[in-house]
Amino acid sequence: MSVMSKGADWLERQRHAHMTVEVEYQRDENSLTLQATIGRTIFETTDDYGRITKIESRDFLIRACDLVFDTQITTPTAGDKIIEGGFVYEVMSPAGLAVLGHQPPDVADSYKADWK
Repeated sequence: MSVMSKGADWLERQRHAHMTVEVEYQRDENSLTLQATIGRTIFETTDDYGRITKIESRDFLIRACDLVFDTQITTPTAGDKIIEGGFVYEVMSPAGLAVLGHQPPDVADSYKADWK
């Protein structure tokens, strides 16, 4: 294991231990209680007429190993729901992009430890 991967692993453990909140992740009738770090992403698009549209999304960083349904590690799916602080957020991505981003699987870090 390289020094960089050891450092990334340590930072990941610190993020999970000190920068997460409890959320409920729902898929159909199944639900999990997970720890997630909350973030945001701002998307900006320009249409054919030069109008700019900005979309701000609320991001939930969760460990890939924690998203387990029926004993199987799974990936986020459009239509899944995340409940945090009494608000319900639907797993989706703007402008028709795949849920997992531009290059599946879209992970929050280069070591594939977290989903965004």
